[in-house]
Amino acid sequence: MTPDFGPTVPYGTFAPNLLQRGLMRMGRMIAGGRYERKMARPLRSALKRVSPTPLDVTVLGGQRMRLHVQGNSCEKRMLIIPHLFDRYELRILSRVLHPGCTVIDIGANVGIYSIFAALRAGPDAKVIAVEPHPVALERLRCNLALNDLSDVVAVEPLALGDHAGTVQLNANRRNIGSSSIVFDENARENNLIEVTGDTLQGLCAKHGLTAIDAIKLDVEGAEDLILFPFFDAAPRALWPQLLLIENSEETWRQDCQAMLLGKGYRRKKIPSRNLVFWRPAA
Repeated sequence: MTPDFGPTVPYGTFAPNLLQRGLMRMGRMIAGGRYERKMARPLRSALKRVSPTPLDVTVLGGQRMRLHVQGNSCEKRMLIIPHLFDRYELRILSRVLHPGCTVIDIGANVGIYSIFAALRAGPDAKVIAVEPHPVALERLRCNLALNDLSDVVAVEPLALGDHAGTVQLNANRRNIGSSSIVFDENARENNLIEVTGDTLQGLCAKHGLTAIDAIKLDVEGAEDLILFPFFDAAPRALWPQLLLIENSEETWRQDCQAMLLGKGYRRKKIPSRNLVFWRPAA
């Protein structure tokens, strides 16, 4: 029988034991810098060995999360080094959050950004979480329920790209967060599943959006497939004030950075691989 790790199981059921808390406490002692990942790696491995179930933890100042130790690197990072998890990106995002704001989390994974935005912006905000991977989608819905946000955050089980319709997702077996619609069709390790695809323009039309405060975009190399058609077709009023983008320039077929700078965005450099662009007030 498959164990039930879903939202019907009360939060706290999978509270960390003494050993697990000790490993996580050691992780919180790691300072950011060039050796951050090297120091966190043995702690993640140790936590994986002693954690047959997910762990219920509170992170980022109040987010309830049921995080799995296996099969998803972002969950493991949040368990071991939550104080270092995208700290610059989340700090910048927090500055644009306000009652009534609109945030789109594309590649929402298990909901870290979506929950962060929804809890801080309040129930009047519109937060849309876009996630195509069925396992990540299940965990996303669970974490939203644990934070009483199931009716606040709109979940879209979609793979955004340059067209609507059925698309193939290469579902990474070892790290669900690395799954992508961009892949080598001839690679032997492909694990392809069919998911529903749409465009960012289509998503905005579905939700009747007229303005967007922030978009977080982490889709493992498909960022250009989403952004170029959107900026070609969307009215300027719909252009987001803030864009947080995973830097996958080695995979992009078109240069997202040059395109955004050409549209009048400015880049804010942060000590992170991710890219931050903001649109100056007119």
